[in-house]
Amino acid sequence: MKENIEGILCYFLTWVTGLIFFVLETKNRFVRFHAMQSFLTFLVLSIVLSPLQAFFDPEPNRFFDYFLVNLNPELLPYLIIYTPSIISEYLLAGMLVFSLIPFFLWLFLMYKAYRGERYRLPVVGPFAEKVIENIYKS
Repeated sequence: MKENIEGILCYFLTWVTGLIFFVLETKNRFVRFHAMQSFLTFLVLSIVLSPLQAFFDPEPNRFFDYFLVNLNPELLPYLIIYTPSIISEYLLAGMLVFSLIPFFLWLFLMYKAYRGERYRLPVVGPFAEKVIENIYKS
């Protein structure tokens, strides 16, 4: 399989496919970098954004909803199409707007991987790069 397609697949199911490709791909640094960046980025985003959204949301007990959407940004278009009333309620509360961050970042990183670019996010990218370098040094 071409490395840019593998790079896209690293982001496809966010941190899950990132972890799978990081473990399974042992030779290609490009794929391992995108896999580690995907894993770290979307895990951290869901851990940081979900409590903030749940804390500021007037409705209690929505943490799990936000966590799922932030962890899997590909769910957002599905939810908009199949549950528009619930989505509009969440948007009116203003909290689902934060879930657009992982969604657009997800699309952007898949685009960069498809183009064959080793795009590094400001905080996570250098860390992922260090992890990859340390693995290949030993």
